[in-house]
Amino acid sequence: MEAARLKALRQYEILDTPAEAAFNRLSRIASLIFETPIALVSLIDKDRQWIKSRVESAPSKGTAISAFLPLPDAK
Repeated sequence: MEAARLKALRQYEILDTPAEAAFNRLSRIASLIFETPIALVSLIDKDRQWIKSRVESAPSKGTAISAFLPLPDAK
């Protein structure tokens, strides 16, 4: 499943590309719906996280941010 996700991510050729209005709109909508001062659209590659969009409605000083990263299966 992980290999398929990474393959799909690479096929989109979206990593290392500039910000786009559509992703910024998604970030603004998420910020409004969840009433958060910051919202991100991030893409998780094999070895890194690429932040495609970030919006802030308030200064980030003192703001706590939660990040969700997939962990490899324990074997």
